[in-house]
Amino acid sequence: MLFRSTPNFLYPDFKVAGKFKLSKNLFRRVRARDGFNAIYASSKQYTIKPGETPDSIASIAYDNPEKFWTILLLNNITNMNEEWPLDDDELDVYISEKYGSFANKPRHWETSEVKDSNQNIVLEAGVVIEMYTNSTEQNQSGYYPKVFNQKANNAGSFVVGRAYTITSVGTTDFTAIGASANTVGIVFTATGVGAGTGKASSTTNGNGAFETWSFTYRDVTSYNDQDEPASFIDTTVTAAQNLTKVTNREFEYSLNELKKLIYVPTGLGVSIMEGEIAELLEYDTKYKLTGAGHRISEKV
Repeated sequence: MLFRSTPNFLYPDFKVAGKFKLSKNLFRRVRARDGFNAIYASSKQYTIKPGETPDSIASIAYDNPEKFWTILLLNNITNMNEEWPLDDDELDVYISEKYGSFANKPRHWETSEVKDSNQNIVLEAGVVIEMYTNSTEQNQSGYYPKVFNQKANNAGSFVVGRAYTITSVGTTDFTAIGASANTVGIVFTATGVGAGTGKASSTTNGNGAFETWSFTYRDVTSYNDQDEPASFIDTTVTAAQNLTKVTNREFEYSLNELKKLIYVPTGLGVSIMEGEIAELLEYDTKYKLTGAGHRISEKV
């Protein structure tokens, strides 16, 4: 029905001047309107099985494979090659052709979900922190992504009289420049510029430095009589505790899994779509139309 409802289009015959050819205007298309499923309860979630196609699913759901277009339309699928899931064998071939010897190399590092003590999500899963560029540093054992911290300062550039928090001890003797101990988290007021490979963060912008990624969130530990937060604990999650290295193969497999989750229209949904499709695809009168209702190609 979708093909029959798609309006015709006259385009120039580039071999014979003034002559036109009749074709379906495949560039004219519609999509399911926002809220369609919520309004009509018009579909059900479905997981595509290996070897299934839109027409085979339509054949099972409606006993009519020609209604495959309702599945594609509802899921806004316009390119089967890119938007329909592959079988495992097909996916392995695709990955091999796309990545070659880099198939099992990292693609990126991403976050895992973090919840506070009240089960509120404070960090979502799947946030990409750093892409893999095959750098020497990234290929070192135990490497984790770096982020630039404008408030970070390297030893040798501390400002005397400014307060700092130690973020990395390295080879720096922080006790020689005002700290009570060489321990990450110690707050001190610098009495010297420092030396070595240590790093510290100040409350004001410094020269900035790249630091290994970490995530700090504030967890509420108690509330007052007005049910307002009264006390907190700052909790830091390190890269080693949270980040996952995702390979190219794993990334493609996860994308393919997402493609398997679609919505299949119910009988009511199909009826509504069939009732509206022809009207929606009709040409507006602003186009140049022939007496037969065919749109005429316009000069570009």
